[in-house]
Amino acid sequence: MTTDQQRLDANARQFDRIAARYDALGFLTRAALALAETVRVPTGGRVLDVATGTGTVALALASQAAEVVGTDIAPAMLQQARARAVGCPNVQFVSAEATALPFADQSFDAVVCGAGLFFVPDMPAALREWRRVLRPGGEVVFSAFGRGLLGPLPGLWRETLAGEGIKPGAPPPWAASERSRPRATCWSRRVFREVPPSCSFCPTPCPHPPSAGRTLPPDSRACPLPTSPRSSG
Repeated sequence: MTTDQQRLDANARQFDRIAARYDALGFLTRAALALAETVRVPTGGRVLDVATGTGTVALALASQAAEVVGTDIAPAMLQQARARAVGCPNVQFVSAEATALPFADQSFDAVVCGAGLFFVPDMPAALREWRRVLRPGGEVVFSAFGRGLLGPLPGLWRETLAGEGIKPGAPPPWAASERSRPRATCWSRRVFREVPPSCSFCPTPCPHPPSAGRTLPPDSRACPLPTSPRSSG
């Protein structure tokens, strides 16, 4: 039986193998930049970008935050991120797993995760950990692939990886259950409604991008974000 650690190790190896070519998968970069636009960073704020990959979200938020920290479990992805961050003194990248962050309680004003939460074997544990490091009034903003969201692109992505000799596993299936273990195949609206509250969050959908979700602690005020015009190019 595959353990959670074995899944994490397999994910790290897969992303290490494609790290140098990851940004060529342009739709992932565009989705990351769209997610970054939804994040509200207070003046002098500190932001944590979990599963940062090559650092797209972290670097996009660098101009708004006093400090941005990106974490990932894939060394080669972190190497790419650090190379991109040269000249950005307020951005740093560290190796850390989403459910065991090496940071003090209430140390970030926002926690962001672009298309990474569904790779974590124990997603509620990740949300609880993100809640731990979040300051009062802060927020978590994440995105996930939904069924049919990107049309044929996920399939094309898998074909590209297969061409490199990589057989990616499906995102961990999911359902709210007694042990909060996976059962379905995507981050559904039902799961979004049920799981964040179980981890002390108040879920608020973000209107843009449609794949994003915003989760806030109960002591925060959930406000819908204005929809901004976006080029289709």
